[in-house]
Amino acid sequence: MYTQTDKIGLVLLGNKIDVTPRDVKLEEGLKMAEQYGIKHFETSALNNINVEESFRWLTEDIMTKKNIDVNQELKKGNISLDYSYHSTRVGEKKEGGCAC
Repeated sequence: MYTQTDKIGLVLLGNKIDVTPRDVKLEEGLKMAEQYGIKHFETSALNNINVEESFRWLTEDIMTKKNIDVNQELKKGNISLDYSYHSTRVGEKKEGGCAC
């Protein structure tokens, strides 16, 4: 299968892993990710599993493909990969649940 993953950032998310029964098995997701040559994460927004990690990975992957030195930009303060301030509204305090 032809993809241009060397030019764009792609990641396959198996979401809602907290729900049973699962519509898509882990093995199916891994197989599809392998077919496309992309990274795979199992996620749960409800339980905040791999949400930050998948966004961080995708961000770093995109920057690498754009020839941006992630560590250099972090040191300069030009970027931040700190997702600890998640909020849907300015000033809103997050109290668990979805990490969005």
